Amino acid sequence: MVPRDRNCWGSAEAERRIHAYAVPGIDEFELAYTRHAKQRMEERGIIVSDIMYILATGYIDEEPSESTRPGYCKYKICGKSPNSGTREICLVVIPDPRNPAVKVVTVMWKDVR
Repeated sequence: MVPRDRNCWGSAEAERRIHAYAVPGIDEFELAYTRHAKQRMEERGIIVSDIMYILATGYIDEEPSESTRPGYCKYKICGKSPNSGTREICLVVIPDPRNPAVKVVTVMWKDVR
């Protein structure tokens, strides 16, 4: 997978960085949610521990895209959490390239299109 924008990380680099941000016990990690993401979590029964698990263990599922904020990119990261059974959860996230921070834009079940 080749990033569209030279500011975006490739899949392996994005996974490595996002996983490192989500390591339990990192006090300076900041996790933010859009209103849309919070609504989708509630509708789909996806909880914060699911989000953290996917951030810590998931895989990048699509080519990154530029965010509306210059210098930032969006990534779709997916995986199974202990609470999701056999279903995969996907998150669209915008990690901060300079600080351990991630904004969750939306949350979905991978098998629902």
